Amino acid sequence: MEQQDLEAFLGRPLSATEITNLTLYVKIAENTLDRILCTYLTAKTETRVYDTRDGFRTLFIDIFNKINSIKIDGVELAETDYIIKQNDNRNGDWYNSIVFADEMIEDQTITVNADFGFVELPYDLQDLEAHIFDSISVRNSGDSRISSKKIEDFSVSYRDVTLDDQLLSDYSSVIQKYSQCYLSGSRSDGCIRHI
Repeated sequence: MEQQDLEAFLGRPLSATEITNLTLYVKIAENTLDRILCTYLTAKTETRVYDTRDGFRTLFIDIFNKINSIKIDGVELAETDYIIKQNDNRNGDWYNSIVFADEMIEDQTITVNADFGFVELPYDLQDLEAHIFDSISVRNSGDSRISSKKIEDFSVSYRDVTLDDQLLSDYSSVIQKYSQCYLSGSRSDGCIRHI
């Protein structure tokens, strides 16, 4: 993400400290976004391996935009053996699941070669990344828990929630839309969903 993009999403010019640390803060924001969503968002063509669960037909995998090949235990599938979907949508701009014609069998290994990630990050994720960048900057500039200060009769008020908790709450619908680590609404880091 470039400086002008961040300024547009945040609605303010970047501070001198943010400009000096732009590359570092953006990298931290990208890594944080990947961690929050339990997937890698950077466009990359590669082969990834997934495990199956007995009796299921749908395998949720990392976000992708094109499948090059799928193998189950080393045997390549024909394109007629599966359908790609974005959750339950067949016609998305991106995908995160494969629905197989046959049920999976326990202990099978599925090898997927695909164009993973996004060629261009969707605007809602760019907005979230910009606000993660902003929270990094706020956190590094002082006590991020302070919500207000009063000079006369000196008083300080603290937030009931951390900046990170507030950010997750504010962007919960975006996170749920793209997340690969939500199971029935509860967080389960590192777990790929199956149905």
